[in-house]
Amino acid sequence: MTKCYDPYSALPPVPPFALRSTDVDVADGVTLAVAQRSTLFGRPGQDRSPHLARDGHPAGTRSFAVTC
Repeated sequence: MTKCYDPYSALPPVPPFALRSTDVDVADGVTLAVAQRSTLFGRPGQDRSPHLARDGHPAGTRSFAVTC
């Protein structure tokens, strides 16, 4: 059986923190609005970042990378 590679296994552990959308830009299980979609490949969109807020992130955090 082939073992799946976990790219996160090489990263150091960090304490959990909360990430949320304080607007209606992002909701669990809901398709992003056209404003948050990319125009890449000629698709309709506005390439606007959704409004996100975070709480409880580790001291010294300098940036975040959010992927979907």
